[in-house]
Amino acid sequence: MQNLISQAEFVKLVNGKQGTISKWIKAGKLPSKKGKLIMPEAEKAYRLLQAGISINIYPTVTQQPNNSTEYVTFDNDQLSVPLDKLYSFKCNGLNLCAHNFTSWKDASIYSDSISVAINQLDDYTTAEISLPDPATINNEDLDYIYLEIVPDEKMTEHSKLLKAKYSINLIDYKHYLITESELLEFLKTRKPLQC
Repeated sequence: MQNLISQAEFVKLVNGKQGTISKWIKAGKLPSKKGKLIMPEAEKAYRLLQAGISINIYPTVTQQPNNSTEYVTFDNDQLSVPLDKLYSFKCNGLNLCAHNFTSWKDASIYSDSISVAINQLDDYTTAEISLPDPATINNEDLDYIYLEIVPDEKMTEHSKLLKAKYSINLIDYKHYLITESELLEFLKTRKPLQC
């Protein structure tokens, strides 16, 4: 259950500094409505900020036509992103993204050199890895090579989806699809790391 508390009450609750809390509210790092903090989300976000996780996922709260508010929440350790939104924040030098669109949802972690994502489509999930294309490393427009792992029974459907819905030419785009069974067969040709 959500409730609103004043900034002064919040300062006492978290044993924080008024100036810091006010600055974080203005920067969109703590969820608030009309100057009051939205609980318990504000306390959870505050604790993440104290732990060094830099987030900026609470945009200025605006009233929606149905009088609901729209912001990212943390509920029982789950990040909830409103429909048709994407949020990105930094954590320990990595970038984390969460997308929530009608036709797909994903969560990804990326750095300058690699990206890993889990994509949830209507009735199946894919995993995607992307790396900078070595042929374009020194170019101003860096390109990426994508490898997406798709359930065997969804390969044809997923390929058609990428080509039609997203207008992707898989060859020019350097987007490679591999089925789960093809990946497992490839892994059988490799030796596991011996520790």
